[in-house]
Amino acid sequence: MTRYLLTSILLLIPCFWLPRIHAGDLSSHVYNAWLEGELKAGRAPGLYLANQWTNVVFDEMLACLLRLTGADWAQRISVALCVLVFFWGLFAWIRAQSGDAWTISPALMMLTYGRIFHMGFFNFYLALGLAFFAFTLLDRGSLRRLSGLFLLVLAVLAHAVGAFLVVFAVLVLWAGKSVGPRAFLSGAAVSILLILAARLVRPKWFFVQSGFISPEAFGLSQFRIYGSEFATITVALITVLLLMIAMDSESTGVSGLLTRGECRLLLLSLVVSA
Repeated sequence: MTRYLLTSILLLIPCFWLPRIHAGDLSSHVYNAWLEGELKAGRAPGLYLANQWTNVVFDEMLACLLRLTGADWAQRISVALCVLVFFWGLFAWIRAQSGDAWTISPALMMLTYGRIFHMGFFNFYLALGLAFFAFTLLDRGSLRRLSGLFLLVLAVLAHAVGAFLVVFAVLVLWAGKSVGPRAFLSGAAVSILLILAARLVRPKWFFVQSGFISPEAFGLSQFRIYGSEFATITVALITVLLLMIAMDSESTGVSGLLTRGECRLLLLSLVVSA
């Protein structure tokens, strides 16, 4: 228990040690939460609140705290809660899958303050953490499954796309245990063709990156957003990842490698982001 408490305290230091939290869209979230309060108080005539069912949980939490604590502490507490949910949700899911997550907890901490945090997409960020918690609980007893379903619904309300991405990742990992390499490659090929066709038909819907595959495909660009000094860490992590893949392929062969869900996720990420 002490280890969890100390890790949480360490994790939250960046939320409280700076004069303000620098995180992209956070300012617009605070403004919207303040404006919601003004509307409900009748101090913004001519404006009204639009109803929507997703991308709202962080804003509602922020609006409630804004009335209780003021703007500064409202955003610090809201962001701190999101940080804890994201980190411990991902931690719990990895631990449930592999039996251990402490060995990679430093990388998870870096990921917690990575690009999504930096851009301030806190509904999306919160949805990921909630969905990972949900799938951790769905593998347990009936009461925990009900809790998992509740968290999954909450994740959808936070951000439907974030929840869908976790569902997709879990399904790919499940397929890694249940579907053979040939069936996976066939399904992946069809999916890739559909993506390419959609890009050709409606290119304005997609950002198409030209050139070589970037660290984006590995998710490792998360570690270099705060400056070039983090590029060394990124290169080191890519090197370790490629060495692990090479060692696995040497012992199991390419077909054996394709039975592993995480390798399938990486392959799909590389193809889609190329």
